Amino acid sequence: MANIIMGIILAICILPTMWMIYFLSYPKDLKSSKLIFGVKNRDEFADPGIRETVEKVIEKYRKKGLRLSWILTAICGIIFVLTLSDILSLVMFVWIMYIFVSLILITIPYWQGNREMMDIKRSLGLSTEKGVIYTDLNNAGAVKALNVTGIMIPNAVGLILVLAAFLRDAGVVNIGKTAMYPGFITGMICLTFWIMGIVMTAIGFVIDRMKNEIISTDSDVNANYNRARKKTLADLMISFVWVNTLYIAVFLLCYAISGSELLFMISMGIYAVLLLAAIAVCVSRMKKVEQTYRVKTDIVMDDDEYWIGGMFYYNPSDKRLNIEKRVGVGSTVNMAHPVGKVLGVIGALSIVASLLMVVWIGMLEATPISLRIVGGSLICHQLRDEYVIPLDEIESAEYITDMNAIRLSRSNGVGMEELLKGNFVELNSAERCEVFLNPETGSCIRIKTSGRVYYVSSATAEETATVYNML
Repeated sequence: MANIIMGIILAICILPTMWMIYFLSYPKDLKSSKLIFGVKNRDEFADPGIRETVEKVIEKYRKKGLRLSWILTAICGIIFVLTLSDILSLVMFVWIMYIFVSLILITIPYWQGNREMMDIKRSLGLSTEKGVIYTDLNNAGAVKALNVTGIMIPNAVGLILVLAAFLRDAGVVNIGKTAMYPGFITGMICLTFWIMGIVMTAIGFVIDRMKNEIISTDSDVNANYNRARKKTLADLMISFVWVNTLYIAVFLLCYAISGSELLFMISMGIYAVLLLAAIAVCVSRMKKVEQTYRVKTDIVMDDDEYWIGGMFYYNPSDKRLNIEKRVGVGSTVNMAHPVGKVLGVIGALSIVASLLMVVWIGMLEATPISLRIVGGSLICHQLRDEYVIPLDEIESAEYITDMNAIRLSRSNGVGMEELLKGNFVELNSAERCEVFLNPETGSCIRIKTSGRVYYVSSATAEETATVYNML
């Protein structure tokens, strides 16, 4: 059931995101847009002899992008069927690979279109190695649109909710009818989402302080254009933070109080849909701004050469770290900047780490746990010796056949249907313990030593009973 719900949530998040990327990269009005596949739209592209060529390039790669989007949508449906599988690691691996591959494939026609548009530009003698930079001294760094109070209030509310969650976990405040979770699990989850809101806030301030774009010799036009764009992006960041704070409240009420994992997953799906809706509204408003100021543009800065594939900005002579994106909304980083290089490495490592994590989970699912007594010690083994418990330190050992009587809350470690491993807390006694068991076996051994409590089992109930008899 959990796999099915996870698959539904992922499909709800992934499919709208993929189609949003398509419509951002290949809009219907591309020939009249500010950018054509990441290349500045020049008046020369509208000349009778060139317009037909440009339109053919646009139509060719829009169709390619559309075909790929439908193919990826069909593949998504096939992958969803795999969520019926009980092998969680397989489901996770397939979904993660689908996300990575989809993001690459959906942008390939864009890169190809960018290359052809650059070829057209060079054939017209418009390409330059160093773009001309214009500065509007009347508005240099003066246009800001972020409402500081508007973005700090939801963060403050979120912080109060986080504190309430930690007080609940600590037992200071008794919220709800269910038993409280020791180990501050609820508080840590709420804190994680609150930190996400802080990150969004920081991004909002960075975007608001980006260098103003110059589109006209008229300073008023530049000021109004940048104010309109920054206001749209600022509203997006504020919406993000409010949705984030709302989710913390919903999580605290629906999950922490009721203890329902189903509600937790459903709320995650709603959370993702709300974020995507906010992005869609922002994109629509941004397009209206560009259309409004299109006729007022009389300056085109030629910096196309610095955009790799129309997506990645690399300009060693530009000291700025943050640059407005050419695809989508918000900002990207200058990959030639020292910090940009570090962020690029971190991003690549994150991708590798996520794949390795899925492989590790797969190894955990494929490798059965085992108990054995060797050299005067009880060894709990899976991939490695997890716990080595000297027999002379064991004060008591109890064989438990009613797994429902055990109520454990994970502090850190592995929590899967067929594997519980790591640091847990007994909810009945609020005592910390080490867990190494397969709940599906239906039995386990509770071992108490002078300093710790262990719940352990082998891969089967028979093997567990054999080890208990030996103890």
